[in-house]
Amino acid sequence: MSVLGIGKRGLGAAGAAALVVLLSACGSGSSSTATGGTPSGATQGKAPVTVSAKGLKTMSTSIGTVLVTQLSQQLAGSPELIPLVEQAAARYAAGEPIAPDPRLPEQVRMVFASFETPANLPFARELWTEDATQSLPRVTIPTLVVIGGKDVQIDVHADGAPLQEAATGMANVAFTFPVDANHVLKHEPHTREEVLAGRGIPYNDDSAELDPEAMADILEWLGETLG
Repeated sequence: MSVLGIGKRGLGAAGAAALVVLLSACGSGSSSTATGGTPSGATQGKAPVTVSAKGLKTMSTSIGTVLVTQLSQQLAGSPELIPLVEQAAARYAAGEPIAPDPRLPEQVRMVFASFETPANLPFARELWTEDATQSLPRVTIPTLVVIGGKDVQIDVHADGAPLQEAATGMANVAFTFPVDANHVLKHEPHTREEVLAGRGIPYNDDSAELDPEAMADILEWLGETLG
């Protein structure tokens, strides 16, 4: 799972800080930009793309919950391994060593190990239980949430909808849903089904480019916000 970078921008002479958090998730059928609280897929003018406060995660449920869900989906063909994922996650949430079972595939164990890498601590433990739906209502700076339609790691309904609900009435928060953007906001020409089957373009592939629709929305939001 990727936690995308937070960029800091100045907001006019007042010097207020705008922290932009790019959120990728399964998008709606068409791209649109909506202000806080608008139901997924709806549009209230061409409002800003999302922003958030430092420390806000890239999902509306905790990293731990999302990771267990993702790994369980990936291990659907080996259901006997799913309890091992849940046990490792429970240990980490309790402040214990994550100690993934050696029966888990190496790739899964590597994912768990990344949460105990010294360079990622203590942030990784804090992120494990962070709920962005609780953090977002406390954000007072302009915020743009970008949810890509070809992201198969974060779900627009499970993650995007709760964020929109949390942002109800917040004029400073906006959402945009670029149809062909993936988890890291790069253009994905394959269908969602093909991406799920592993036939999508790797994030670091030489041919991978930033999604033009996502970039256009972000640049438009920055232009409107920065004046």
